[in-house]
This record gives sequence, C-alpha cells and structure tokens, in this order.
Amino acid sequence: MNKHQKRYKLVVFGASRIGKTSTILQFIDGRFIETYQPSGDETYQKTIQIDNKRVEIDISDYIRTRDGFILMYSITSRYSFDLIQDIHNEIYRIRDKEMNEHIPCIIVGNKSELTEEREVGTEEGMKYSESVQCHFIESSAKRNENINEIFEIITKDVIKYKENNNQIESSNEEIKQKGCFIV
Repeated sequence: MNKHQKRYKLVVFGASRIGKTSTILQFIDGRFIETYQPSGDETYQKTIQIDNKRVEIDISDYIRTRDGFILMYSITSRYSFDLIQDIHNEIYRIRDKEMNEHIPCIIVGNKSELTEEREVGTEEGMKYSESVQCHFIESSAKRNENINEIFEIITKDVIKYKENNNQIESSNEEIKQKGCFIV
C-alpha cells in the first residue's frame, strides 16, 4: 500500500451458515466454496478502485474496530433477518450513537438464487434498510451476483462518512486554535 492509498476496515455480520464467508471469498478470489470450516479468525484484504482512487479494504466476519458494517441475512431464513436487526441495534449501542446518526452500513439479503425457499421478501428487506438509513442489496455468492456491488457501496459510504467527519474535526481544530471553544 502506498502512502496515498487509504485503508478501510469492514465487517460482515449475520447468523451462521448464511454465506458471509462465501460472499467474502467470491469477492476476494472469485471462487465459491460449497463447504467451509471457519476458524473464526480470518481477515481478508483487497485493493479496489473507487471513483478512480485505489483503496485497500480489510474484511472480516468477526467484530473489531471497523469503519463499515455489512449486515447479511439469508432470504431463506426469517431468523437471520430478525438477527441482523438486533445486530444493528447493538452496533449503535456499542458505538454510543443515536439511531438517527449515520454509521456506514449495508443490509444484504444473500442466497437470492433460492427463490423457491424465500422467507424474507425483497420489499421487506428494502423497507427495513430504509427505516435504519442503510443501503440495501440482494446477492448470490454462489452465482457471483452483486458481490462486487456490496463492497463498492459500503466502501463509498465509509469514504464519504470519513471525509465528512474529517471536515468536522478540522473545523473544530481550527476553532480551538483560534481560542474559541464551543460546548
């Protein structure tokens, strides 16, 4: 990574066996693995182009300090959809943020190829994502559908969020240097 290249940290959350790691591996390596035994300790890196800039992203399927959140459920599992709603609330609690404050997030309905087994409708996923001000997309790791789009959307959101926060922090620093302090 050169000194002008930015690095962003993403995390993929969701119930077990919904395709989180399959989605990550499809994005990183362009491959789909039918059976996978996670060790719970994987981190993946990839350099991508966002708006003509090279950015490095670190992706994991476990929580640490992360810049953006991918909340994934299987369209074939009502339980996994309900779980991401709890996870979303927990992210805000841990970050000590109000629900109307923005945190970079995308809701992903995975396994979209399994339409006959669908338990969560597209409209329901979209409606929920709108209610919590997150992006939304359905995907299929197996068919490599919308995989790149997931990571492009969340990375763009993280970049915008960080740029906005850096501008706010720069303004606050400028005010402090001039001898003013706003409480």
